[in-house]
Amino acid sequence: MKKFLFLFLLAVCAGCIQVDYTGRKFAPTGNVKHYLSLEEFKAKVNQDDYTLIGRFTATAGRKKHPLDVEEKILEYSREFGGDILCNVDWQKRDHGHYDKSKHEFGAPDPHKRIHKPEELAKFGPIVPLTADKEKGLRLVYTFYLYKKSADVKEQLKK
Repeated sequence: MKKFLFLFLLAVCAGCIQVDYTGRKFAPTGNVKHYLSLEEFKAKVNQDDYTLIGRFTATAGRKKHPLDVEEKILEYSREFGGDILCNVDWQKRDHGHYDKSKHEFGAPDPHKRIHKPEELAKFGPIVPLTADKEKGLRLVYTFYLYKKSADVKEQLKK
Protein backbone atom coordinates (compact mmCIF):
# COMPACT_ATOMS: atom_id res chain seq x y z
CA MET A 1 0.00 0.00 0.00
CA LYS A 2 2.84 2.39 0.85
CA LYS A 3 4.46 1.68 -2.51
CA PHE A 4 1.21 2.51 -4.33
CA LEU A 5 0.79 5.74 -2.36
CA PHE A 6 4.38 6.78 -3.14
CA LEU A 7 3.91 6.10 -6.87
CA PHE A 8 0.60 7.98 -6.85
CA LEU A 9 2.17 11.03 -5.18
CA LEU A 10 5.08 10.90 -7.60
CA ALA A 11 2.71 10.85 -10.58
CA VAL A 12 0.64 13.72 -9.18
CA CYS A 13 3.69 15.89 -8.46
CA ALA A 14 5.08 15.30 -11.94
CA GLY A 15 2.22 17.40 -13.32
CA CYS A 16 2.25 19.98 -10.54
CA ILE A 17 2.62 23.70 -10.91
CA GLN A 18 4.86 25.28 -8.32
CA VAL A 19 3.90 28.87 -7.52
CA ASP A 20 5.94 31.38 -5.51
CA TYR A 21 4.50 34.76 -4.54
CA THR A 22 6.41 37.80 -3.35
CA GLY A 23 4.28 40.73 -2.29
CA ARG A 24 1.40 41.90 -0.16
CA LYS A 25 -1.94 40.24 0.44
CA PHE A 26 -5.17 42.22 0.43
CA ALA A 27 -8.86 41.34 0.75
CA PRO A 28 -9.88 38.80 -1.92
CA THR A 29 -11.43 40.06 -5.14
CA GLY A 30 -13.88 38.41 -7.48
CA ASN A 31 -12.64 39.67 -10.83
CA VAL A 32 -9.07 40.02 -12.11
CA LYS A 33 -8.28 41.45 -15.55
CA HIS A 34 -5.56 39.55 -17.35
CA TYR A 35 -3.10 41.07 -19.81
CA LEU A 36 -0.86 38.85 -21.91
CA SER A 37 2.13 41.22 -21.92
CA LEU A 38 3.53 44.23 -20.13
CA GLU A 39 3.30 46.23 -23.36
CA GLU A 40 -0.44 45.49 -23.68
CA PHE A 41 -0.95 46.51 -20.04
CA LYS A 42 0.93 49.80 -20.54
CA ALA A 43 -0.99 50.57 -23.74
CA LYS A 44 -4.45 49.96 -22.29
CA VAL A 45 -4.16 51.00 -18.63
CA ASN A 46 -3.18 54.23 -16.91
CA GLN A 47 -0.33 53.07 -14.65
CA ASP A 48 -0.89 55.97 -12.24
CA ASP A 49 -4.19 54.37 -11.18
CA TYR A 50 -2.57 51.04 -10.19
CA THR A 51 0.11 49.90 -7.77
CA LEU A 52 2.29 46.84 -8.17
CA ILE A 53 1.55 44.67 -5.11
CA GLY A 54 3.31 41.42 -5.97
CA ARG A 55 5.04 39.04 -8.32
CA PHE A 56 4.25 35.42 -9.10
CA THR A 57 6.82 32.94 -10.37
CA ALA A 58 5.25 29.73 -11.63
CA THR A 59 7.25 26.65 -12.58
CA ALA A 60 5.63 23.83 -14.53
CA GLY A 61 6.67 20.81 -16.56
CA ARG A 62 6.83 21.11 -20.32
CA LYS A 63 3.72 18.95 -20.67
CA LYS A 64 1.65 21.37 -18.60
CA HIS A 65 -0.45 23.63 -20.82
CA PRO A 66 0.18 27.38 -20.37
CA LEU A 67 -3.55 28.00 -19.92
CA ASP A 68 -3.52 25.69 -16.88
CA VAL A 69 -0.70 27.76 -15.41
CA GLU A 70 -2.54 31.02 -16.09
CA GLU A 71 -5.75 29.69 -14.52
CA LYS A 72 -3.84 28.68 -11.38
CA ILE A 73 -2.22 32.12 -11.17
CA LEU A 74 -5.60 33.82 -11.70
CA GLU A 75 -6.99 31.85 -8.75
CA TYR A 76 -4.13 33.06 -6.56
CA SER A 77 -4.56 36.62 -7.89
CA ARG A 78 -8.18 36.69 -6.72
CA GLU A 79 -7.14 35.22 -3.38
CA PHE A 80 -4.43 37.89 -2.86
CA GLY A 81 -6.76 40.75 -3.83
CA GLY A 82 -5.33 41.80 -7.17
CA ASP A 83 -7.22 43.70 -9.84
CA ILE A 84 -4.89 43.18 -12.81
CA LEU A 85 -2.62 40.25 -13.65
CA CYS A 86 0.06 40.80 -16.26
CA ASN A 87 2.28 38.22 -17.96
CA VAL A 88 5.81 39.56 -17.88
CA ASP A 89 8.04 36.75 -19.05
CA TRP A 90 8.38 33.03 -19.64
CA GLN A 91 11.45 30.87 -20.17
CA LYS A 92 12.39 27.28 -20.79
CA ARG A 93 14.93 26.03 -18.27
CA ASP A 94 16.72 22.73 -18.15
CA HIS A 95 15.91 20.67 -15.09
CA GLY A 96 17.45 17.50 -13.71
CA HIS A 97 19.88 16.44 -16.40
CA TYR A 98 23.59 16.03 -16.91
CA ASP A 99 25.51 18.67 -18.78
CA LYS A 100 27.95 16.86 -21.05
CA SER A 101 29.85 20.03 -21.91
CA LYS A 102 31.27 20.30 -18.37
CA HIS A 103 33.50 17.34 -17.61
CA GLU A 104 33.39 17.70 -13.84
CA PHE A 105 29.59 17.57 -13.76
CA GLY A 106 28.84 15.61 -16.92
CA ALA A 107 27.59 12.08 -17.33
CA PRO A 108 30.28 9.54 -18.20
CA ASP A 109 30.69 8.90 -21.90
CA PRO A 110 29.10 5.47 -22.48
CA HIS A 111 31.55 4.73 -25.30
CA LYS A 112 34.49 4.94 -22.87
CA ARG A 113 33.04 2.40 -20.44
CA ILE A 114 34.20 -1.18 -20.73
CA HIS A 115 31.52 -3.58 -21.98
CA LYS A 116 31.88 -7.27 -22.48
CA PRO A 117 31.01 -8.56 -25.95
CA GLU A 118 28.32 -10.77 -24.38
CA GLU A 119 26.63 -7.70 -22.87
CA LEU A 120 26.67 -5.89 -26.19
CA ALA A 121 25.22 -8.94 -27.93
CA LYS A 122 22.48 -9.32 -25.32
CA PHE A 123 21.54 -5.66 -24.72
CA GLY A 124 22.35 -4.02 -28.03
CA PRO A 125 24.36 -0.93 -28.95
CA ILE A 126 25.62 1.66 -26.49
CA VAL A 127 23.28 4.61 -25.99
CA PRO A 128 24.16 7.84 -24.13
CA LEU A 129 22.55 8.29 -20.72
CA THR A 130 21.18 11.69 -21.62
CA ALA A 131 20.12 13.28 -24.86
CA ASP A 132 18.68 16.67 -25.77
CA LYS A 133 15.20 15.25 -26.19
CA GLU A 134 15.39 13.60 -22.78
CA LYS A 135 16.27 16.74 -20.85
CA GLY A 136 13.70 17.68 -18.25
CA LEU A 137 12.57 21.09 -19.42
CA ARG A 138 10.65 23.26 -17.00
CA LEU A 139 8.69 26.33 -18.05
CA VAL A 140 9.10 29.31 -15.75
CA TYR A 141 6.50 32.10 -15.94
CA THR A 142 6.62 35.52 -14.30
CA PHE A 143 3.48 37.56 -13.60
CA TYR A 144 2.94 40.96 -11.96
CA LEU A 145 -0.11 41.62 -9.80
CA TYR A 146 -1.55 45.14 -9.64
CA LYS A 147 -4.23 46.71 -7.46
CA LYS A 148 -6.00 50.07 -7.70
CA SER A 149 -3.87 52.64 -5.92
CA ALA A 150 -6.85 54.10 -4.05
CA ASP A 151 -7.78 50.66 -2.68
CA VAL A 152 -4.18 50.02 -1.62
CA LYS A 153 -4.02 53.31 0.34
CA GLU A 154 -7.41 52.65 1.93
CA GLN A 155 -6.56 49.09 3.02
CA LEU A 156 -3.11 50.06 4.32
CA LYS A 157 -4.71 52.70 6.62
CA LYS A 158 -6.57 49.95 8.48
